[in-house]
Amino acid sequence: MAIISAFACLGASLLPFMTGAISNVAGPQVVTYITVALSGVMTITWFMFPSRPPVPFNYGV
Repeated sequence: MAIISAFACLGASLLPFMTGAISNVAGPQVVTYITVALSGVMTITWFMFPSRPPVPFNYGV
């Protein structure tokens, strides 16, 4: 669980840092496009989680 939390913190800090670094090079007009792309990736990631718990299988008992 700690490894998952560490990677989540890494992603939460790395992506805003990369956005700032890219906007320093390319200009502030790219921030909107990066934000939309990151929001799309986040939405797709959330849709990959199951929406209900799995049904237990009773091995003929």
